Amino acid sequence: MLSLKQIYGRTQDLIAKNPEAIIENYLQKGGWEGWAQVELERKYKTLPGLEWVLREQNIYEEKREAVDFLISSDSGLFCIELKCESLFQSAEDGRVTKDHKFYEKVITDIRKFDRRLEEFQAATACVIAITVSEEAAAGVAEQIRGIECDEFPHDSEETGRWIIRLFLYPVG
Repeated sequence: MLSLKQIYGRTQDLIAKNPEAIIENYLQKGGWEGWAQVELERKYKTLPGLEWVLREQNIYEEKREAVDFLISSDSGLFCIELKCESLFQSAEDGRVTKDHKFYEKVITDIRKFDRRLEEFQAATACVIAITVSEEAAAGVAEQIRGIECDEFPHDSEETGRWIIRLFLYPVG
């Protein structure tokens, strides 16, 4: 029987085994959520009891919105929204000199689940967020009650010390 913890475990594995790539992608313009989705899809396809993994599926009332992952397994459906902090997106949002508001994007994804189509209401749903900056991590931890967090420290000769944080928020 597949569980949310197993899905989260595959996400933890991606971070633990790829900190250099995550940091490198975080520092590049254009964001890195697409890269993370591709890598996570590969990992999720190895889950026990899996039937299929689909990306960017419409499960919401608003036809232009799509869930990042829709997973079918022997224990039912799982809907996963993924948020990856991007250095340049934060700069575009004016966060270089203002309080960091990455958490608002996470909250937006949490609230999207309130607008699921009827056939997806019973699915297990969660938001997984990945931060690299201290400011984004602090905002998520402070603003979203009940969110779980795991830390992945990484030291690099080229870029210094980083702590990648992985957040899990199961939705009702």
